[in-house]
Amino acid sequence: MVRILLSIDDLARTRVVSSFGPVIESIFAVGAWLQGGGEYFRTWRRAVVSELSHRLDLSDRLTRIARSDDVIGDLLAVWSDGQKQAAPGSGIAGMSSEEIMMTVHDFSRFAVRPHWARTQARLDAERDSFRQIMSADGVEAMLRSLHPRIRWNAPVLEIGGAGPGELQLDGRGLLLSPSLFVQGPGHVLLNPAADYALPPAVVFPLRPDTRGRPLLVERDAAGSTDRALAALVGRTRAAALAALLDGT
Repeated sequence: MVRILLSIDDLARTRVVSSFGPVIESIFAVGAWLQGGGEYFRTWRRAVVSELSHRLDLSDRLTRIARSDDVIGDLLAVWSDGQKQAAPGSGIAGMSSEEIMMTVHDFSRFAVRPHWARTQARLDAERDSFRQIMSADGVEAMLRSLHPRIRWNAPVLEIGGAGPGELQLDGRGLLLSPSLFVQGPGHVLLNPAADYALPPAVVFPLRPDTRGRPLLVERDAAGSTDRALAALVGRTRAAALAALLDGT
């Protein structure tokens, strides 16, 4: 569990932003692709698997990254710190920061950026919803509404499943940002947007009832997505990929 201590000054400087852009969402998207993410991401993951079957070099790099015990933590460390080499002993040791971030960008080109306008619209709507709560009922009410496993016990914001650790903001305030792809209750970014001038941030998942239609699924897509996948990679391979994803 991560514990974030917020003073009165920190609460006054706490604000909600819509996102830190497609790169940070792409890091979390790698996690959603690896971890499953449930029915909402099922069709999207099938499309990603299909695309990776034609991109063996990228698939190999993602496999190396996936060996990490903390994929998101390692990716965020490289993104935030710009370190030249992954830490020895981590699952991505031996890959330079440039190679790691190139992998994220390559993944993003077909897994995140084609859906960015729709994703950004949802994140904007979620930001506005939390700002309305803060405006009507105060910042503490907004903190209590972020996620069932993010708890506000004044003066501490507790994020279950993350950490462990404790963070004092020292009057800098806190940024809060929803994410379409985050799995679990949330992640703490000490250096959001790779900008040390910004205060730390908590990135938390969109509420399920505000996500809208699943990624890549339109109104009549119940069978059309499977047919399109079969047409692209062949019925046998499509069936195998569907079985693989259905089992996660």
